[in-house]
Amino acid sequence: MPRFCSKCGGRVVEDSIFCEYCGNKLRPPQISPRSFSPSMGDSSSRPVFSSYNKTTVPSSSPRYHRSYHRSSSQGIKWLFIGVFVIAVVGFAAIAFLVCIFPIAFDRIVDEHDYIGNRTFSINGFTNRSNLELEIDNSVGAVNIEILNLSNLMEAQISVYAQEGHSLQDANTFEIIQYDDLHYVSFDSSSRSSWENPYYYELEITISNLVTTALDVDVSTGSISVEAYESNISRLSLETSTGSITSEFDNVFFDASNNLTMHTSTGSIQTSFNNINYSSDEVEWILDTSTGSIDFDILQEIVFNNTQVNYLVDTSTGSINFRHSIHLAIGLLYHADVSTGTIYTSGQSIEDYYTYKSENYDSSSMKYYLSMGTSTGSISISSFR
Repeated sequence: MPRFCSKCGGRVVEDSIFCEYCGNKLRPPQISPRSFSPSMGDSSSRPVFSSYNKTTVPSSSPRYHRSYHRSSSQGIKWLFIGVFVIAVVGFAAIAFLVCIFPIAFDRIVDEHDYIGNRTFSINGFTNRSNLELEIDNSVGAVNIEILNLSNLMEAQISVYAQEGHSLQDANTFEIIQYDDLHYVSFDSSSRSSWENPYYYELEITISNLVTTALDVDVSTGSISVEAYESNISRLSLETSTGSITSEFDNVFFDASNNLTMHTSTGSIQTSFNNINYSSDEVEWILDTSTGSIDFDILQEIVFNNTQVNYLVDTSTGSINFRHSIHLAIGLLYHADVSTGTIYTSGQSIEDYYTYKSENYDSSSMKYYLSMGTSTGSISISSFR
């Protein structure tokens, strides 16, 4: 009589002890007395089976398919749960990072109270005097004006401090003088913005009768520069979190190095009106990681043997360029966008645009501009 496994239902050899499909120990067969033999109780006469291995179970076995689908569904369920948990944690982390920095900065402002101001000035100077101004301010605004002034430099430092800190201990300018060179520096602190018990807002006025070099670095805050009929030998404006605004009107740049404005998170807004240069080639770099760049060039005076290059770039933001340039000045510009549109001369263009005036190669004064943005638009227009 054929035998079947009581567990998986597979057909087994009549005298088997274990099921060859699932390894289940079988019940002893129903043996009639006349077929009984004492030798069947001897282990040496029993068939020998290897230990049960799941991989030997035939794929046609009903039990194999049931256990396989059950395991797969369990795995898929846990996979979805894992993905969901990771997504929730990821979104929470991003939300935390986005929120924590504004909250932390607001906390700095809230924990700092205005405690007064300190003043600084340099009185004596000659027309040959040079001023090198270097500022490193962790938190706060820096506003600089270069105009007609009887003193070489005047400054007011608005001081904000945490409770228990005095105006007397607040930082101020330091000066080192070498003949006609005045080196003036301000360093808010070597400590981080979050640990500094002070933060400062600087209002600085400089005489336009001296040649000025400006190096301004602000971690969290804005920079503003306005210069009228003055001489500038170096310009480097940089802020990590904040905007830069500047205006240069009838300024002579006695500079051989690059003139730079850079912000990581913020916008740049600047204008150049009738600028002259000592070098026959000078380069401006206007750069921001996250923010827009808005700049104007008004050049109605032609200075011979000068090429002015502008490298203007933003990763995430738009560029707006407006110009009014004398017809005798050669103009060449490139505009390049990765994701966005270029607007110029009443038309919209995708990806890339180049303009070159007919007199560019032959003109003695040239303007070359390279403008690029990864995510944003570029707009080019004329004042005329």
